[in-house]
Formats: sequence, structure tokens, C-alpha cells
Amino acid sequence: MKISIIMPIYNTGRLLRPQIQSILDQEYRDYELILVDDGSTDDSGAICDEFADKDKRIVVIHKKNGGVDEARNTGIDAARGQYLYFVDSDDELLPGALQTLKDGMENHEGVDISVAGYVYSHEGKADPPFLPVSSRLFSRNQLMDELMCPKYQNLGMPWTNLYKASVIRDNNLRFNKNIHTIDDRVFMVSYLCAMKGLAFHTTQPIYKYNLGIGVSFQIKNKYDKRSLTIFDGQCLIFDAVRNHGFSAKSIWWARHRMINSYDKKRESFLGYGDKEAVQYLDDKFFSIVPNYIYRLFKIRQSAKNFLVTLRIIKE
Repeated sequence: MKISIIMPIYNTGRLLRPQIQSILDQEYRDYELILVDDGSTDDSGAICDEFADKDKRIVVIHKKNGGVDEARNTGIDAARGQYLYFVDSDDELLPGALQTLKDGMENHEGVDISVAGYVYSHEGKADPPFLPVSSRLFSRNQLMDELMCPKYQNLGMPWTNLYKASVIRDNNLRFNKNIHTIDDRVFMVSYLCAMKGLAFHTTQPIYKYNLGIGVSFQIKNKYDKRSLTIFDGQCLIFDAVRNHGFSAKSIWWARHRMINSYDKKRESFLGYGDKEAVQYLDDKFFSIVPNYIYRLFKIRQSAKNFLVTLRIIKE
């Protein structure tokens, strides 16, 4: 088989059927669908078994709850396909999604990753696509530049990417279960560091993302110690980008994101009075970024904000 589709599932029974059906409705048929029931306490597991009884391409793994990244890693270990594709259980594939990703990988020589677009869905109604449809090939360096750039910051979503299983297995790549919210982005950066070939990128939407349902939205606006790992993830990304031969532009943006993450998390945990978290941030950040670099960065940001206020430059 060509594609192994890996779907981690935890208590999404009310949304699970449409996602599974959107995969079964794809015209492209050469795939296996690995449903990893991560210890669900609702009817998700029973729904998985129900679909598996009707379609031999579906593999169900029931496991003790360990989180989305552990579930994805379980799927990686079980996958038999040439390519790996990760989807969430509360979204939907758009028609032609698998064919688009597969063609991007195989219709051009030397491609190691196929990347497509997506749309947001608000209460079942999909927004218009972000960009006009266009396609091009990137080198790994060019794709990293696009990934780090704020204009394309959503490139890191796993459900827009078709990965080569050989790159993942040969380099023992796994999702980091200690990183929350930006674990997807950390994985993609690790993949770009490991791959040698080209990237195919199309803005053609292949995925409908149901906005406001995932774990990241549950922990975003309340006190949660796990949000410290957003900063940890940005540190991992910065370290990977600067040590794997990527451009000065990518390194600058990776550092920029890490510094912004430090500032935001420090302010947040100061507000909650969590001195231990603040000390952790300070110690880790200044072990990576010299104090004078941080001061220069803040001066630059202040100058830029002043020029934006005067409307001399755009934000």
C-alpha cells in the first residue's frame, strides 16, 4: 500500500464518523487507515470497531490513554505504508485530498514531503481558501524559510503533509509527547532537518479544520503548567534550525519566535505568581541567548513599534 493514515482518537465520538467517512469517500483507495483509540471513555472505541468490521483497510489499536503524541507514535510503529499521513479525529478531509498529496510526492523527482492547504470550519461551515491555488517545488532550505516566516506559520500542521515513511524510520523521528500545542511544528522541523530532497507545496485545500475544538484551545486561555512546553518547543526548533545548515533568515525567525515565546510566557506566569515557572524560563532562556542579544532584540522591537505607530513602516 502507498499511504498509511494515522488517526489518534480520544473521546471524539460525536465527531468521529464524519472524519472516518471523509477518508473512506476518497477516490484514491491505496491506503490503510490506522485508528488509535487512546483510552477513550465514550463510544469512540466502539465506532472504530464498527468501521473496521466493514472495511479491511481499517486497523484499530486500543491502548491506554497516553496523549495524542504517544498515539501518533503508536501509529507510526504499526504503519506499513510507503508514506505516512496524520489526521485528527474531529476534522474532515476534503474530496481529492489523498490524490493531491500523493501526486505531489510522485509527479516530481526527488520529493520527500508533499504539503497542501486547508480551510477553517466554523460550526460546520468552511471558510474560503486562504490563497489562490498555486503549486511549486521548494528546497528543504526554502521550505524552512517559509515555515519560519509569519506569513506561512501554519505550514507546520501534520494534516497538510504527506511524509516519507523511510525518512521517519531511518532517522527514528517521533512526536515529542513532552511538548504541548506546538508538538506538530517541532515534528515537522525535525523532518526537514532529516530529509535530503525537495518539497512539493500546493495551496490547494485538502483538509477542513474544525476551529476551536482541539486541546490547544482548551489550555490556551487558562493557567496550565503545560503551556511552559510551548517555550520548550520553540527552543528545540531554534536549536534544530541553527545546527542543520539552514539560512540566516530561518535562524533569525526561529530566534525571534523563541524570544517572543519567552516574553509571553514570562509575563503570563508572573501574572499567576508562579515564581518557579518564571525562574525556569529565565534559566533556560539565558543559557541559550546571551543577555546582550536579548537587549538588542528588544531595542530593535521598540524601534520598529515606534515606526509603525508613526506609520513610517507597516507592521
